[in-house]
This record gives sequence, C-alpha cells and structure tokens, in this order.
Amino acid sequence: MSGYGIIITVRSASTRLPSKAWHEIQGKPLICHLIERVKQIKGYHQVVIATTGRPEDKAFGEVADRYGIGIYYGHPTDIMQRQLDAARQYELDFYVTADGDDLFSDHYCYKKLLDYFIQTGSDYIKPNGFVIGTYAYGIKVKAMEKICRLKDDLQTEGFGRYFEQVPGFKLGNVKNKPERYSPGLRLTIDYPEDIKLVQVLVDKINKPVRDILIEDIIKICLEFPEIIQINSHLEEIYWQNFKEKYSSIKLKGEVTL
Repeated sequence: MSGYGIIITVRSASTRLPSKAWHEIQGKPLICHLIERVKQIKGYHQVVIATTGRPEDKAFGEVADRYGIGIYYGHPTDIMQRQLDAARQYELDFYVTADGDDLFSDHYCYKKLLDYFIQTGSDYIKPNGFVIGTYAYGIKVKAMEKICRLKDDLQTEGFGRYFEQVPGFKLGNVKNKPERYSPGLRLTIDYPEDIKLVQVLVDKINKPVRDILIEDIIKICLEFPEIIQINSHLEEIYWQNFKEKYSSIKLKGEVTL
C-alpha cells in the first residue's frame, strides 16, 4: 500500500442530532463544507467518505461523486473496521480521521499529524491543545489491522482507547499553539445548541465556511464572549456520556479491560 489519506467518518443516523450531516449552513449541507475544507489540505493523496451500507447513507455516494472523492460503505457501528476497509480499498498506509460533525477541521492540525507520521512512523497520533471539533487523529493502517484482529467489539466509536490500552503500539502526539486555543470553545456538532453556535459564528465572520480559520473564530469569541456560552454547558455532559460508553476495551479470548 502507499499513500496518505483523510477518511471522513459519517452516517445519517445519530441518537443526539439525526441527519446533522445534511443540515444546511450558507445554503449547503455540513458534509459538503467539510469536504471542501479537507480537500484544501496539502500533502494528502486521497479523501474518502467512510459511511454505512444502510439505504439512508447512499446519498453520501452522490456527494462523493460530485466532489471527486472516494466512497466506502461499511459496517454501521464498527467504525474501526469501516475505516480499515476504506483505507485498504484506497491503498492507504496512513490516514487521519475527519469526523462528519467537525465542520471547522483545522489544516494546521492535519498537517502536523502527517509531518509527525513521516518523521516517526508512529502507529497512533493524538492532538494536544486543539479546540474540540477542529482536530483529527493519525492512524497507521498496519496498526489498525492489528487492533481489528485483536478486538472483540462491534461498537467502536472512540477507538483511541484500544491503541492506548493495548501494549506494543508506538504512540505520538502533536501540540497546538496556545494562541490557537480558547477555553470552553466547543465546535463539534452533537446537539441543537452546537448548530446554533456554528450559525452565529458563520454569520458574524461572514466568510465561506471552507475559508474560516480558527484564528477568525477565536477573534470573534473574544469580541463576543457570550457566543461560547451557547453550548459550553454541553461539554461535561458529552464527556461523561463518552466515558460511560467508551472507556473499556474488549479483546478476543480475554476479559474486558
């Protein structure tokens, strides 16, 4: 295999905010804005949507065709296997994860992940100090192949815990610049309040979404600090739910860790 890719993990179903990928901002679905952003990032050879084989997700194939990117239809809940199969289909040896609900993907983070992989060959690379909803994770395909052989779980959202809890993986991290971070700022989209915050930001910044930088967002939030309060109360709720669902790992032939 050869090549570096960006895999957009997305589906129409969502327990908290159904069909959020199709919510329109500036007259365009969120998924289209995300594709336009990540296609601008230099150094990656391929952008792929990894969605499910369910009927409601076939529409992502039409979007992929429109933008000239890859599409893979995989397991509805096993995100690890879905990403791995997408990476294999498009002959990648390293990819970064772009969540379909992270509208403001940060070019700086994606570039740092790729540069770090090229320098170190790490299996799993975490971001450090980036605003939630802007960052990605870097994954070596051979490392994901190993994890998928070991795991005994079909609900694999938040799969970073496997790399961190199973010994033998080369881990790395990339750091953000302090001035590119704002405490309490939440830019991922999981709840209606998140959509409201995004709409307020886009209206005030008045640029195409693909061109909005984290610096633009922080500047507006410093000028109008009440914006952050729109959804900041959701952060603790989100992480509490996340830890309850995705803190343990299940390995073949072993007890849950």
